[in-house]
Amino acid sequence: MVLWLAAPEEILGMFDIQSPGDMSFGDLHLEGETKSPNSSEKPSEDAELVKSTETESQTLAIEMHRKQKELKTLEQDVKGKDGQVKEGQNFYDELQDAFRDRETETELLAGELSALSTKIKRAAKNTSRLSLELRNKSPYPGIEEDIRIHLLREITRTVSDLLFSSVDSMPEINSKIQELYLQADLPLPSRTLLSLSFRSGIFTIGARFGIPLGKKKQHGIF
Repeated sequence: MVLWLAAPEEILGMFDIQSPGDMSFGDLHLEGETKSPNSSEKPSEDAELVKSTETESQTLAIEMHRKQKELKTLEQDVKGKDGQVKEGQNFYDELQDAFRDRETETELLAGELSALSTKIKRAAKNTSRLSLELRNKSPYPGIEEDIRIHLLREITRTVSDLLFSSVDSMPEINSKIQELYLQADLPLPSRTLLSLSFRSGIFTIGARFGIPLGKKKQHGIF
């Protein structure tokens, strides 16, 4: 057997390598060599990665759209709540105004009642003085009594008219005063009697024709 030893240059020429410095293990390709299985799988892996990235992007886009809708709904809810708060504030302001108006009316009524009380006391003093003068001067006790009663009736009528005209716009106080007058057997002013008669006539007509007028609040008058 004869062994043939080739020179290094011949060996490099067999592998198509120019110089030893250019030689690397990656550049050694033998005739009939097949490609590595990893080189054929790499494009498939890249395609799967791209597809996965696109799917994830679509999912994120859908999620972002849903969050935007939720945010818009929350903004609308906040606007609605803000409107309700403003309505409540306006209603509170109206109540405050009404309360201040009622306080003003109450103060005015208190002033008028105080003035009426002063007038009543003054009238009572005048009545007592006139009664005493008549008793001392008049030789007729019966006439003196009639005059005193007449004066008292006139004073009572005047005071009653002033009192009821002052509380005419306040039905509850008006009704309470009427109740006190009836309990004390004091005569009501003529215009108050006309008002009561008118309301009584309305209820009578309503009952006759079957008209439901509703249950009226009783104030102890009837």
